[in-house]
Amino acid sequence: MLTASTAADERTFPESVDLYSWAWEDEGLPVPIDPTEFALVAKEANGSMTAAHRRTGEVVMFAPDHAYEGVSEREGCPPYSLYTIDGGADLAAWIELAAGQWVA
Repeated sequence: MLTASTAADERTFPESVDLYSWAWEDEGLPVPIDPTEFALVAKEANGSMTAAHRRTGEVVMFAPDHAYEGVSEREGCPPYSLYTIDGGADLAAWIELAAGQWVA
């Protein structure tokens, strides 16, 4: 989850999105974000990553291999690429959502 080492990771999220750019190319779509504008806030063992936009706080999840509930494909994205987190549109909402899951 959100740790100092995760937040300091400047390369993993942009490099991962770049490695999967073929998913958008196969659909004739551009990658709809500049991943360098996002800071990594969570890295899962399965390779899924959650990142927040450095200015707006928008949260996206990069999940190329997942079975998550509570996420929706981000507009302009093919399946198994970028998602929005239902109820966690920005960093503050995402933190509240994650905290609520710990106490539930």
